[in-house]
Amino acid sequence: DLIKSEAKYRNILENMEEYYLETDLKGNFVFFNDSLCRMLGYTREELQNINYRKIIPSEQHQYIFALSNEVYRTGETKKIIHHTVLTKDGSIRHIERSIVLMRSATGEPLGFSGIGRDVTQRLEAEWIIQKNERHLRLITDNIRDIIWTMDFNLQFTYLSPSVLHITGFTPDEVMKMPLSATVPSGTGMMIEQLLAEELRQEVSRE
Repeated sequence: DLIKSEAKYRNILENMEEYYLETDLKGNFVFFNDSLCRMLGYTREELQNINYRKIIPSEQHQYIFALSNEVYRTGETKKIIHHTVLTKDGSIRHIERSIVLMRSATGEPLGFSGIGRDVTQRLEAEWIIQKNERHLRLITDNIRDIIWTMDFNLQFTYLSPSVLHITGFTPDEVMKMPLSATVPSGTGMMIEQLLAEELRQEVSRE
């Protein structure tokens, strides 16, 4: 049963997308799964017994040491920390991971373990979205026409600053008004109906 349990445990570790790592108290690698090898581009033989300082930029060494030391002193797990690592080809990857203190059967500290994942693509996507949002905001904040967005309740969620020059009201003031108060008399209800119908058709297409 013990052999079967160990085999099952190792099978899970070797097939999970996240990487799993164990180090001794000095930060030398003692056990890891294939996901770590794939992420860093090293073979098992190359990673075995190397120190964490080899794969982490030098400016982050003190940061990782301080976190590990805190886990050692308090015994409390660091569930999510972020830092970068260097792959074999020199490229930089962003990761998020945990740090857990490992103890012997008698409670003596043995080293550290943790599960982590490569979040480089996610962070790059978030950066692109933020960059595009900044560009869009720059355009909408300086255009003469009014640009607006609404939620599903037909309430304004954004109005370009040009609304002040056209209506005399600030974007914040207009966003607090009902739609009917922002258009000529008699057309508010018609616009609300048209927008509601367009929303209904979009929902039906899904």
